[in-house]
Amino acid sequence: MKVNQRDVVFLNYLLPNGNFAPHPAVIVSTNDLYEAEGIYYAVMLSTKPHNPEFMVTLTTDAFNYPTDTISYAKCQLLLQISDYDIIKRFGSIKAQPFKEIIEKINEAVFGMS
Repeated sequence: MKVNQRDVVFLNYLLPNGNFAPHPAVIVSTNDLYEAEGIYYAVMLSTKPHNPEFMVTLTTDAFNYPTDTISYAKCQLLLQISDYDIIKRFGSIKAQPFKEIIEKINEAVFGMS
């Protein structure tokens, strides 16, 4: 399934207990990376505010689709995925909240602020 940067998708994540469970994620990589390597990078979205120093809070108006749930982008949980990992696409995240996610990834993962 071809998706684009800022798309919100459903993926099977490996949990600490060894089981897999579906979880939403946002695609953070570019289409150029996909065209060259056939991979995407995604950040997990959660409804639990664990590890606030690594997360971006996404209110309901951060999304380009209707939702009544506040979500948290877990910017330390960066995952490499392929087309076959994507269960379905929900919609996308608006540009400004996406920019905040990229800034938090740079801070949390690479130490760049």
